[in-house]
Amino acid sequence: MKSKLITLLLISILFNSIGLQAKSKVDLKLNFKKGAAYEMTTVLNSVTEQVMNGTKMKVDQKMETGFSFQVLDIYPNKNFLVEYSIRKMKIYVSMNGQERSFDSETNNGDNSMTDMLNSLPKIKLEVTPQGKIIRVEEIDLSTLVGENLMMQFMHVFLGNRSLEVYMGQMFNYFPEASVGEGDKWSTTVRLANLMNLESPMNYEVIAHEKGQMTLKVTSEENSTTPIEKDGIAIEMKKIGKQSGTMTIDTKDGWIRSSELAQKFNLNMKTKDPKTQLDTEIPISSDSVFKISVVKK
Repeated sequence: MKSKLITLLLISILFNSIGLQAKSKVDLKLNFKKGAAYEMTTVLNSVTEQVMNGTKMKVDQKMETGFSFQVLDIYPNKNFLVEYSIRKMKIYVSMNGQERSFDSETNNGDNSMTDMLNSLPKIKLEVTPQGKIIRVEEIDLSTLVGENLMMQFMHVFLGNRSLEVYMGQMFNYFPEASVGEGDKWSTTVRLANLMNLESPMNYEVIAHEKGQMTLKVTSEENSTTPIEKDGIAIEMKKIGKQSGTMTIDTKDGWIRSSELAQKFNLNMKTKDPKTQLDTEIPISSDSVFKISVVKK
């Protein structure tokens, strides 16, 4: 009789254990509510060095951007219509020792950055529950006002799918199946600060409690990719590592904080358009990209 009780107890413990493990699994995906509002801040600190025709160029860049997000609608196919605007922007650039800085929050009575952000229309995008950006509404950049250098920067930042790639980094971490602590999966993300090149990303759930899931993020690659830039064929050799962590709110599936260190060595091989001689341009990039999100 005693042995039967022990057996039943062990079976009960086993089933309870299985039940707890099942409950710890989460179907991690976007679950926005209509009307929900968020504020996101991204911070990019990067140092890039390249050598071209024997000339070395070093660019030290610090960029902080504040976004406001609002979920305008949820379509019948469960996709979300999200509208966002750039609330603030702070940029510092040093190129071979020549420094420039812009800060939309500087109140000196003549702030071209503030004027530019005020003239920037709100931007709409459609995103699936799995984090895939279906479309980004085209915006009319002809309405922008501000200093010429900042105008050029914003055209690069917002045009030619650059913004879509930049925003894609905020959503491209979702697994195909439910996950719990210890589970691993991989995705591919485009890196806005590296000419939109694709990079594999590996995720592992290292903690899950109180509606928060913490992911360990890693990437290591050694690849050669043919690309085209401004009509010129380029062979891009890329060696790099990425590492960091990301915290997700499991209720709405979106990031609350993220920090990713990126270190890449690139080598661009192409032909000089004038001389048709083979040209190599080595580039090194060392950066840290941080994200923080607050639900309003």
